[in-house]
Amino acid sequence: MMEPASPSDESLAPRGPWSFVWETSGGGFTRNGLFFILSWVAFQWGVPSLWAVHLRRLAGNSALPHYWGERLNARDIQEMLQNGGLQQAWTGFWMPVFGILAFILILWYGWRLQAEEVHLEARWQPWMLGGVDTALIGLVPLGGLTWLILEALALLGATGIPGLGWLALVGQGLAPLCLGSTLMLQWWICRVARASRPGTPLGQHLLGAFSCLWSSPLQWASLILGGVVVRMGLQGAVLLLAWRWGGGSTLRVWTFLLLQGVAAAVNAWLIAWFLRLVARHGHRDARIRQAVADLKRQFA
Repeated sequence: MMEPASPSDESLAPRGPWSFVWETSGGGFTRNGLFFILSWVAFQWGVPSLWAVHLRRLAGNSALPHYWGERLNARDIQEMLQNGGLQQAWTGFWMPVFGILAFILILWYGWRLQAEEVHLEARWQPWMLGGVDTALIGLVPLGGLTWLILEALALLGATGIPGLGWLALVGQGLAPLCLGSTLMLQWWICRVARASRPGTPLGQHLLGAFSCLWSSPLQWASLILGGVVVRMGLQGAVLLLAWRWGGGSTLRVWTFLLLQGVAAAVNAWLIAWFLRLVARHGHRDARIRQAVADLKRQFA
C-alpha cells in the first residue's frame, strides 16, 4: 500500500516520462526480470519454431523436400494447401497452446516486474481490472486517433510525391503497432494506479489513469515510437539476414534460430525497461494525486 506523502515533499515535483529514462535503464535482471525475458524469448523463438516443425511434417506428406530452411514459392504453398493438409491444420496443436501459455507468462511477469520496481504486491485484481479500465478509457480515443493518422497518411500517399508515399507506407505499417503498444501502456498505468491507491472511487481512478497518459502525449509518443522502431528494426535485420543466407543446411537454420533468440532477448530487455519506467512514473503520479486529495480533505 502506498505510503502517505507530504504535499511539500520535493519528490512530488512535476516530472515527465522522459525524466525516468536513465534512472530505470539499469537492472532488469532480477528474478522477475529474467523470467519476463525468458518468457518473451520462448514466445518469439518457440512459436515460429513449432510452426516450422508443423510445416515440415506437412511437407513430408506432400511432394516437397523434407528439410528446414527451404524458400517456398507460390507453387509450393499451393502444394501444401492441397496435398499437405495445411487447410485442415493451419497451425497444428502445439503451436497455439505453447504460444498462449508463453504469452500469459509474459503478461504476468511483466506485472510482477512493475510491482517489484515500486515495492507493491503483485495481486491478480489490479492486473485484471486494469485491462477492463483500459477498454473503458483507451479503446475509443486511441482507436480514433489511429484512424485519423491512417487517413492522413493515406492522403499523403495519394499525392504522388515519392517522399510522402514512402512516409505513408512506413507510417501505415507502424500505426497499428503503436496503437497496440499504447493500449498496453494504458494498461500498465491503470494497474499500477489501482495497486498504488486501493479503494479509490472508480471515476477518480479512471480520470487519473487517463490523465497520466494524455498529460504528456509527446513524451509518451516518442518513447512508444522509438521502442517500436528499434524492436522492429532489430527483428527485421535478423529476418533479412536469414533471407539472404537462405536455408538448406542445419548449421544455417540453427544459426538463424540463435540470432532470433538473441534479438528476442534484447527486445524483451527493452520492454522491461519501459515497464519499469511506467511503474515509476505511474506510482509517482498516484502519490501526487493522493497528496492533492489529502489537501482537499484538510481544507474541506
